[in-house]
Amino acid sequence: MSTATERKAQGARTRVREIPLAQISRNESQPREEFDAEKLQELADSIAQFGLQQPIVVRETGKNAYEIVMGERRWRAARLVEGMDKITAIVRAYDDEDGVSSAKRVFLAAVAENVNRADMTLMEEARAYYRIHTEFEESVTEIARMYGKSVLHVELRLAFMRLCPEAVEALDKGVIGKDFAYYVSQLQPGNQRVALTRYVRGDFADQHSARAFCEGLKNAEDLGPGFFEIEQVTEEEREKKAAAKKQARHQVDDVERAVAALAVLNLKSAEELAELFAGEVGLQLDRIETVHKAVTSLRRTLKKAKGLSEAKTYAVREEAQA
Repeated sequence: MSTATERKAQGARTRVREIPLAQISRNESQPREEFDAEKLQELADSIAQFGLQQPIVVRETGKNAYEIVMGERRWRAARLVEGMDKITAIVRAYDDEDGVSSAKRVFLAAVAENVNRADMTLMEEARAYYRIHTEFEESVTEIARMYGKSVLHVELRLAFMRLCPEAVEALDKGVIGKDFAYYVSQLQPGNQRVALTRYVRGDFADQHSARAFCEGLKNAEDLGPGFFEIEQVTEEEREKKAAAKKQARHQVDDVERAVAALAVLNLKSAEELAELFAGEVGLQLDRIETVHKAVTSLRRTLKKAKGLSEAKTYAVREEAQA
């Protein structure tokens, strides 16, 4: 087919019309489910004052019947405008082409319209990618390419599909963020609920502590029943562990004493320190930076250790509940 003929055929398949709002229905499988009522009213007020700035896109589903492909938010807002009974729409054919079903073409277009909108929820995005991946059999790499996302971005969203219902609700309502939700999604349902309950209750000092706890629960799951069993050790091994424990505590005591000394130095002004360390301020700063890095690293490791320790108390033995 020549280029001119292709353009002519495309023109016949796409046309702009004024369509009664009552003849248009939403696509029940489109990715967006949540629409903010206040923002819809703001858009309706704008349409009433300035008119519709961009036509919606629909496909014909029968005589005087159309389904929205793109623009449901505009359609919803138009229905709120007093006296507005028609809307400008691009009527486009979405037929099966080159082995791609019309349903897939419509859904991919709907996702493309919404995926970069700030008001599309994380779970709506996750469900959209999940359908494309499972029902339409597109790889994660291809989904990322289609929508200009990184592979990691798509993988993180797909992980949300493993969340228990309570965690899904918490994510949708903004009670938990996407980072914590990802770590929760790696757990079995019972442990997801444990982590979520403690998070909502405010048991964690910060996000690192929450993450460490989830990692501890995950470790409990990976180790299986043995994680909960009391370790059997010989008397010699017990003595070695007791000595190591005593040494570790002494080392933390040394750190506390060092902190006390640093606190005294911290009371001095920059001018006083410049005089005290004349000629070697840079050297002393490097020494303090080394201490800071060591303490920061140890703090991170201890938070992880705290998560592992707490997991002994809180972890749910899913296999025992089966």
